[in-house]
Amino acid sequence: MAFALSPRHARVRRYGVILVVFIIILILWPSQHIENLSNELVKDSQKNDYLEEILNPNKNDDESIYRIHNGPLKADFNPGSQDLDFPEIINKQNLDEAMEKLKINSPENIDQMTSVLSNFVTESKYKSMKDISGFVGNVDVHKEVDYYTELSCPEIEYKQNQVELVHSEPLTLEDDFFNIRDYLLSTKYSKVVSIVDQSSSDGSMISDIKHWYKKSGSSIWLPTEELHMVATTVFFAPYNRNEPLASFIRLQLFNSNWEEVKERRIKFQDLTDNDIHNTLKKYNSKKDESLLDSISLKFPSILNVPFDPKAEKTNVGPEDPRMLYKDGEYSSEPLIIFNMATSKNKKGMFAVFPFRKPQGNDGEHKILTFKNIGNNALTHLKMEKNWVPFFDGERIGDSKKSRGYIHFVYTLDPLVIFRCSLDNGKCSKSQDNIYSSTYAEKSEGYMRGGSHFYPVPREIIQRLTGGDTMKRLQMWVGFPRVHIKKSACGSEVHRSTLSLLVKEDGVYRVELISTPLDFGVSSAQKCDSKNPSILNANGIAFWDIVNTEQEQAHSQIPLFDDYMGLIVGENNEKVHVVFLKNVLNFALGVYAKGNYMLSDYDLEDGVSERTRKVSECALQHAIKYTQQLSKGESVVDRIVE
Repeated sequence: MAFALSPRHARVRRYGVILVVFIIILILWPSQHIENLSNELVKDSQKNDYLEEILNPNKNDDESIYRIHNGPLKADFNPGSQDLDFPEIINKQNLDEAMEKLKINSPENIDQMTSVLSNFVTESKYKSMKDISGFVGNVDVHKEVDYYTELSCPEIEYKQNQVELVHSEPLTLEDDFFNIRDYLLSTKYSKVVSIVDQSSSDGSMISDIKHWYKKSGSSIWLPTEELHMVATTVFFAPYNRNEPLASFIRLQLFNSNWEEVKERRIKFQDLTDNDIHNTLKKYNSKKDESLLDSISLKFPSILNVPFDPKAEKTNVGPEDPRMLYKDGEYSSEPLIIFNMATSKNKKGMFAVFPFRKPQGNDGEHKILTFKNIGNNALTHLKMEKNWVPFFDGERIGDSKKSRGYIHFVYTLDPLVIFRCSLDNGKCSKSQDNIYSSTYAEKSEGYMRGGSHFYPVPREIIQRLTGGDTMKRLQMWVGFPRVHIKKSACGSEVHRSTLSLLVKEDGVYRVELISTPLDFGVSSAQKCDSKNPSILNANGIAFWDIVNTEQEQAHSQIPLFDDYMGLIVGENNEKVHVVFLKNVLNFALGVYAKGNYMLSDYDLEDGVSERTRKVSECALQHAIKYTQQLSKGESVVDRIVE
């Protein structure tokens, strides 16, 4: 007698049969069989690839920049897709070969790298800067003597006679404004660089090349690339050269002979092999060069930093780049400091690491905003734009978790120093001298920022101090500018000066400010009654120093054979590179008679008055310098009553 199974019992029976079948499959077809099958498939694939390489040896080179590594691999069975998953293996050698083909990799042979000091520099013709003098803050006086009120400018005047400060002929750094304009017209900035001509009846656009200008450059030497990297301000001024509508940071590369290198890329420093691998895979298939922008910076180019390109605003975008090379304890990389409008009539200070990979899909570089709020500084600028950057010579303070710190001369007259984090931009006050010169108080003339301050090598300072490492002394050379407002020569005059900044036992002082420098630029000798007369050194490109093992007569100050490269801006129109010799000899010559170490009294109470006096005399001389310009006479560099 048969009994019919209920539906419930029938389902149980079916599930049991399925379970038994599954167990039998696992027993008869173990995972080892899957692995064997995987290996056989890979072998077949490799065999086909091997035959293909023999039959067509140049196929990969013709079609692909990047050779994808193809074995040996072990595939894993994916139950979800019922297929085999082949993992990707990144071959570092293949990556390097592809990057070399694309001209992105740095030179590999470090031992044969090009020196920053080329024959082009050393064999240039040099001319004397006649009668250049300066004013110093290290004259030895009794502690009861007030350095600011009781000493005259002739009493603190300094002039070196044994070794002359000399300069080469200015070399103009040319650029392609057509290329710049066409590129920007293809970007999100097109509206701001092609505005409607209000005087035109047909609504034509203003984007003519005559409205494009270049100013204020800076440069560093890239040792691993054997190239000079130059950053300049290019700006669009459709109505008046002195009223730019928008500005941008232009990046160029030059070799050691100062010839421009084009179509070169430099790899970002914070990439992983996987970042490069993924980009090169896409490039293999699409052959779109813009894909390489995610892993490298192309030269020449416009640095892509975020700002609001609204046509109704004026003077938007980054300007006045000052570039430094952060040679830290943990990492080394370029850093660009610049100012930019934050709102109407206000500017702020920012920084960007150009060799860090961009953030987001638009390729913009992340910028760091410096904030001086809450530092209790007694001196505040109406426009935050003239901060002078420098790195502490003892310790930048970077690590795996931090980018370290940078210092700024917030103002020179009075001397105010900030220390700012490169992680969050927060600044703290290191020093505030409070009182400025009488010329600054009366708004007749100012000491403004120019180039960054470049450190004097520590071994040179130790030789100056007799090798006493216990004496905590640091020095920097820079080129701040005098800005004369009330001048008989046009509206304003800007000229660079050579300055020596000193830090002794944690206290900063300005040891030297020279008389105005013209670097052999012809326009600096003339007077323009309509436009400002501007000649500023905005960047120290390099400084190569060799000890000559000589000493000056009647002193213990050693002599040096040194070459310096300066980036000089002329009248918001041109940017030049000028080479100088004997900068270090001129700067250290102030110690032939004066003190390099001050007394405890001076460090505690008198040092600020010394710095104030140096600025006072430098501005006094600069005002007389502009009076000579206005009369159309030859400029006498030594004008001291």
